[in-house]
Amino acid sequence: MKGIHLLLPLLLFSSWSYAQNNWTAGTGTWSTGANWSGGVPADGDNVIIDCVSACTVTMTANIGLDIQLYIGSQVTLDVAFKTFAIGAGDVTSSVTNYGTILKVKDFKIKGAGTYGQGPTLNNYGTITQVDKLSIGNNNGGGIIINHAGATISVTIEAAAASKGDAHIDGQLTNDGTISVEDEFLLHGGILAGTGNLEAGYIMMKDNPMEGAAGAGSGGIITGGSISDPSGSCSGSTDGSLLYVVPSSTEPTCQAAPGCTFSVLMGADGTGDSTDYYINSSTSSCGESGFVTLPVELLDFSSKSTAQGIELNWSTATESFNSHFEIEKSRDGTSFTSIGIVNGHGTSAEVQTYRYMDREVTSSYYRLKQVDFDGTAAYHEIIKSDDMNFGLFDTNFYPNPATDRVTINLAGFVFATSAEFQLFDLQGQLIKSAVLTSPFTEINLNGLRPGLYIVQTNYLKEKSIDRLLIK
Repeated sequence: MKGIHLLLPLLLFSSWSYAQNNWTAGTGTWSTGANWSGGVPADGDNVIIDCVSACTVTMTANIGLDIQLYIGSQVTLDVAFKTFAIGAGDVTSSVTNYGTILKVKDFKIKGAGTYGQGPTLNNYGTITQVDKLSIGNNNGGGIIINHAGATISVTIEAAAASKGDAHIDGQLTNDGTISVEDEFLLHGGILAGTGNLEAGYIMMKDNPMEGAAGAGSGGIITGGSISDPSGSCSGSTDGSLLYVVPSSTEPTCQAAPGCTFSVLMGADGTGDSTDYYINSSTSSCGESGFVTLPVELLDFSSKSTAQGIELNWSTATESFNSHFEIEKSRDGTSFTSIGIVNGHGTSAEVQTYRYMDREVTSSYYRLKQVDFDGTAAYHEIIKSDDMNFGLFDTNFYPNPATDRVTINLAGFVFATSAEFQLFDLQGQLIKSAVLTSPFTEINLNGLRPGLYIVQTNYLKEKSIDRLLIK
C-alpha cells in the first residue's frame, strides 16, 4: 500500500502531549463510550477515527472540546445539526478531515489566541450542510486550510438556524472550493489561496481587535477568485457582490448600502491601504481588484533537495519593500523566524527569491514582508514536501496489519542499508530495524492496536507513512 505523505508526518514532529483515543467501532454514536479505546473523547484527547471500510459516526449532543481530531477517508461524521466547536481554550487543537463532515448547525474553529495561531482545520475531504461556519473569536485566532480538491459548503439549513453564513476573524486559506449561500463576512481576517469562493455576497467589516493581522483591521483578500452563484457578480441583495462596512475613522465607502467590487476605493478616490486590501491577482467574474499589497506575490513554493528544503518565491511588483522574513512551524499554528532575505525596494519587474532551510522536517512556511517603515504583512502558508524525495519509494503490506508487516523498498541498491523506525502519534520511537534487502518482514507482536508512523531513512532521503495495527 502506498503511504500517505500529507498530514501524519506533522504529527510525528509535534510537541503534543495529547492522549490517544481511537474509534474502535464501525458505524455508531460519538457519545457511546464503548465505541472508543479511551471512552467518550474529552479535552486533551488525540482522537483518531479511521475505519477500514465506510462507517458513520453520529453525534447526539453539542460538542465543544480542546482536542486533536483526525477523520479518515472512509469516515462520515454526522453532526446531526448540533454545534461542533474545536479549540475554545487551546491554540494547538485541530481537526484534520480526509472524509466527510456533514449536518453542522454551527462549525466553530474558535481561536483563543491571536492572528496566526490555531486552532486549525485542515480539510482534504468534504464538509457540507453547514448552517454557519466561524473562524476566530473576534481576536484573529483560528486557521482553516481548505486544500486543493477539497470542498466546504455552507447552506441555509431549516433543520438548524437557517443562517447559511460564514464569519471569518482568523485566516482562511482556500486552494479548493468554498460555497456560502448567504453572507461571507471577512471581519478583519484574511482570505488567501488559489481556489474559488462562491457567496451570496461578501462583506469586509472593520474589527478593532484585529491589529495583529498585519494587514490592518479591515482584512485582506489575496489571490484566488470570488463570485456569486449566478457567476454575474450581481450579489444576492442590491446588485453588489462585495461590500465594505467602514470604521468611524476610515470612511472607506460612501455608496449606500455598500460598495460594489468595482468601486472599492477610499472616500478621496484613492485606494484605502490602511484597513482594506484586495490583491490585484484576485479575480471577481473577470474583474481585478484595485488595491494591492506593498508586495504582489506571484508564487511561493518548496522543493526537497539533498541540501534541505529549498523555498522559492517571486514578486510581480514591490513598493518600499525592505525584506522578507521566512517563518517556520511544525504544527501550522505557531511560527518562528528562521531567516531574512532582503527585498528590492520599489520595483515594477518580476523579482525572484530563494532560501534554503537545512533542517529537514515536515513543516509549514510563511512569508512576512516588511516595509522600510516597519509595516509588515503576511502572505500565504505552504507545507514542505520533504516526506518523499522521489529517488526511492516505500511500500508496506498488509495495512492494516496484525502481528507483522513487510517493507518493500523500490529503488533499493544492494550493499547499502536503510533504517526502519516506528513511532506513535506522540513522536515516541517504538521500534527500529536495519533493512538490508528490498523486502524485509517486521515483527509487530506485543504492540498495542492503533495508528503509528513509519519512517524509512535511506541514504540522504526519508519516507514517512502511516500504519494501522489492529
